[in-house]
Amino acid sequence: MQSDLEVSIDQPGLVEGKRVLIVEDGPTVTHGGMPYGAGWVAAQQYEIAEVVDPRPHAVGSIRATFDSNTHLETVLPAMGYSEQQREELAATIEASGAEVVLNASPADIESLLDLSLPVARVAYRWVPREGADIMARVRSLLDGE
Repeated sequence: MQSDLEVSIDQPGLVEGKRVLIVEDGPTVTHGGMPYGAGWVAAQQYEIAEVVDPRPHAVGSIRATFDSNTHLETVLPAMGYSEQQREELAATIEASGAEVVLNASPADIESLLDLSLPVARVAYRWVPREGADIMARVRSLLDGE
C-alpha cells in the first residue's frame, strides 16, 4: 500500500516570507529518532523565507534535549512536561529571532506558553493513495474475519 502524509497550515499567510521556528512533536523527534516531522514537511510546501535553527538559543532542559539528540538540527521538540520545562521552551522560542512559530506538535503551545510571537498550526493526516485499504483490513481483523 502506498500512502501520503498530507500537511496543511491553518494560517499560511502568517508564515509566507517569514523567519519561522518549527516546533515538532517531542516524542516523535526525540524517542522516535526522527530528525523532523510534519512541521518541517509543511515548511517545505509553503513560501517560508527561512527556517530558524533553535539550537543556539536553547536553554536549560531544552539545551540538554539537543545535547542528547544530536540528530536534531532545525526543529525544536515540544518538551513541556513540567512548569520549568515549559518556561525553558518559551524562553528558547522567544530568544530564537523567529517572526512566527510553526507548531506541529499536538500541544496547544499558544495557550500553554506565554509567547509574544504568533503561532500557526500544522495539521496532518494519513491518506492512502493506492493498494489495499489498510483501515478496512484492520477492521476485518478486529471483527475476526
